[in-house]
Amino acid sequence: MKIGLDVSQTCVERAGCAWHADALARAIIAEGLPRGHTFELYHHFGDWINHDTTLGTTIDHPGVAAPLRNMDAIAGREFWQKVEAGEPLPGKPDVVISFSYHAPKIPFTKLVYTVHDLVFWMYPEYATDTTRLLCQRELLQALSRAAGFLFVSNHSRRDFETILPGWLDTTRRPYALSPGASRFAEAALPRTWSAQAPWLMVGSLEPRKNHACTLDAYEIYLSRSAYKRPLVLAGCNGWKSEALRTRIAALVDRGVPIQALGYVTDDELARLYRSSF
Repeated sequence: MKIGLDVSQTCVERAGCAWHADALARAIIAEGLPRGHTFELYHHFGDWINHDTTLGTTIDHPGVAAPLRNMDAIAGREFWQKVEAGEPLPGKPDVVISFSYHAPKIPFTKLVYTVHDLVFWMYPEYATDTTRLLCQRELLQALSRAAGFLFVSNHSRRDFETILPGWLDTTRRPYALSPGASRFAEAALPRTWSAQAPWLMVGSLEPRKNHACTLDAYEIYLSRSAYKRPLVLAGCNGWKSEALRTRIAALVDRGVPIQALGYVTDDELARLYRSSF
């Protein structure tokens, strides 16, 4: 079987969805190669077109091709326009798994669509208009185009059922839960703690991650505890993050020991996990 894997999100700064795409793509390939399956990695996918693909997931193996890796954005867009107009993907893969919320029309190939979450429907106030409209459009397209669905958690599946009760059973669309995966290897040694070790929160700065609650709790902690551990925030600016960034800046100006590091590398994030609460 030839399997296509959407790794378009892995070409930019990686948040949760992109790390899920990278980890699951690698796991599927590791399981599939010994069974004789071959793979294609798509560094542009549908309307997700990258200006630079050099940071995207790559696998150095003769059974894994990356036909779009060296395409610039113009060529990548033209490629997918032709596919959606009716041209088959090169090599006609048996199935393509979408990880990037996009559900392009792919002739002669089955599409499996990944549902990360449905915040854009369940809590629309936590998404920008642009993001909400894009996610709605792509999921609605997936309802008619996808042969199967992959849910990243039971929670995302339950939200899907809340919005579309009975749809999966009525349409007899197969679905599965994505296996969990860690970005880091299991620690060989236990962590060592100190009174100065910081509290750590990892996640994009956006309302749905509930940084506001963390900041509320941290201010209460500082007022009541003899240990004044700093708070470290690791994560890029996400949807509707202006108010959060303003509040964090105001706290820092007051001398509250908060560090907002922004996006950090894998090596730095691993170090933070080892040295923080």
